[in-house]
Amino acid sequence: LLERTPAGGWADSKEATSDPLATVWMMESTEHPMGDVDGDGDLDLLLTGGYRPNDGTGSFPTFVAAWSSRPIATSDVDLDGDLDFAAQDDGPFPWVARLGVQGPTSFVESSLPIGASQLPFRARFLDLDQDGDDDLIVDGSALSSGADRLENQAGSFVPLPPLVVDVTPGPSLVATDFDGDGIRDLVGLRRVKPPTVSSVDALAGVVFLRGLSTPHTYATPEAYLVRDPHGLLDADGDGDVDVLAGRLIENLTKVEPTSGAVRQYGVGAAGSGGATPLLGAAGPVAPLSGSASLRLRRVLGGAPSGLLIGSQEVSVPGFPVPGVTLLVGGAPLTLVILPPVGTPGAPGDGALDVPFDVTPILAGARLFLQAFVQDAASPAGLVAASNGLEIRFGS
Repeated sequence: LLERTPAGGWADSKEATSDPLATVWMMESTEHPMGDVDGDGDLDLLLTGGYRPNDGTGSFPTFVAAWSSRPIATSDVDLDGDLDFAAQDDGPFPWVARLGVQGPTSFVESSLPIGASQLPFRARFLDLDQDGDDDLIVDGSALSSGADRLENQAGSFVPLPPLVVDVTPGPSLVATDFDGDGIRDLVGLRRVKPPTVSSVDALAGVVFLRGLSTPHTYATPEAYLVRDPHGLLDADGDGDVDVLAGRLIENLTKVEPTSGAVRQYGVGAAGSGGATPLLGAAGPVAPLSGSASLRLRRVLGGAPSGLLIGSQEVSVPGFPVPGVTLLVGGAPLTLVILPPVGTPGAPGDGALDVPFDVTPILAGARLFLQAFVQDAASPAGLVAASNGLEIRFGS
């Protein structure tokens, strides 16, 4: 069990289970998913044939037999409030993709309407068409042109045409509105097909599929070459997706003229426990979008904080105190006091989302922001500071 530290890193906490079946392999397809199987509010470990319930401390001491297949992805597919899963059968290959739906007393397993495979299945539940339930992307065949898609229709899955590009449908596949136009996009790791089914798959960078207005349709794929990519996740907690690779590639710029843009810049000053406040935003930052918000993370719990707003980017070292760099300038400067959040005195525990309305008068305007936190135990001695944030409002 690796636990998150206030400074944004990870610490080895303890052994979660000694079960030899609970292994974590380098290939995404062989990872065991986690989910709240028993509905008690914590994450359990799903294995072949059953699950290990979390005892509430992050340990999984017992095994409960509950199904026959090997779960590979979880969701509430029928929206009844409990956990269901996609799986592959546990027999000899070619393997069959299966669906496990939790009933009042047991799980009901059935085959999914896709072909059998001689490779382990990968699967990912995502609401691709924004209708409120999770659809399914599955890839188990080394010979198919792209990942298979299944649309969730009231808990039953109906095949759709495969994606035009092959992405790995594991935990790294993300569906969200990346460009701020209100339509869900897809970004994932692109998989290069090997010449034979016995070859090992090769991951060749990141692919971005821009969603179109018709559900389940996408523009021409945009590919980005990234050395040795392993995953996509919000590594720094600021609300956008970064690339986990040989190097961590942080997503700092989002450009879309009509929907506005958000850019992080500069370096903040660490607070207690080495946690540096992080300032980000979610869009679209355009008039009447209804979903714009600021996101402040890694703040000293319970500490007073404020948001400085200006009209230009600056870099003034040693201000307002030594060890801190002022990143916002221009007239007029406005200070907005923020409410204390998090457990008082806990380093990095504070997290705050601030929704805001974009009025038409802001169309095309630019603002620059930086957060400051009162933190007597910070290396600077008085305050901790975030990075700078530029917001360019759309039209």
